Amino acid sequence: MNGQLYCDVLQKELKQSMTKIPKKTEIIFQQDLAPWHTSNTVKDKTAKLKLKVFGWSPKCLDLKPTAILWSILDKKLASKPIYFKGALINCLQEEWDNIDIDLCIKLVESMPERIRKCLKAKGGHFL
Repeated sequence: MNGQLYCDVLQKELKQSMTKIPKKTEIIFQQDLAPWHTSNTVKDKTAKLKLKVFGWSPKCLDLKPTAILWSILDKKLASKPIYFKGALINCLQEEWDNIDIDLCIKLVESMPERIRKCLKAKGGHFL
């Protein structure tokens, strides 16, 4: 991944996904501190797309719903016998396809409480 490829994803995929959200909904876009997320190219693109980007503390990894989701997937994969790359890809795709949408909603809705805990921990880990 690089800044330009990520900008393409924002332009095509994110923009299309946002059309499914009611117009008056306040959207705060969250991404981590991956190098391509913090590049000037991406900063320019998020500004052009008028995305309100969540300010990110490098110490607050516990805020990322995707990190929690990946942790859940990792635990599910750890319980399966996987001996080669093809099996890993298949198992990961199967588990990804079985993610419950309610879990995703719950992770997103838990953000205000996790932000409060992060502030209380002064940016440190809190889970």
